[in-house]
Amino acid sequence: MLFLLIVPFWTNSLIRIYGLKIFLSTRGWLNDFLTGIGLIDKPFRIMYTPEAVILGLIYILLPFMVLPLYSSLEKLDKAYLEAARDLGASKVQTFSA
Repeated sequence: MLFLLIVPFWTNSLIRIYGLKIFLSTRGWLNDFLTGIGLIDKPFRIMYTPEAVILGLIYILLPFMVLPLYSSLEKLDKAYLEAARDLGASKVQTFSA
């Protein structure tokens, strides 16, 4: 999983943005797929909408969020996690406090 997260860093973000533009365009792969399976009758406009901007920002910036979180969680002392488990805390309760 970590390898799949780091691979996009090896490509230029401009190339990834153009790939996303091809994917979301009116004649893009997403519209072709949705019309191919019969979910929609005609292609619809996805590009240049607020949803497309949010999707693009998430796609570009998600690795910058996940990698520091992963690094911090890896450095946690295992004794704390074991103590929380011994006291009956669930996995969600362990990290919510």
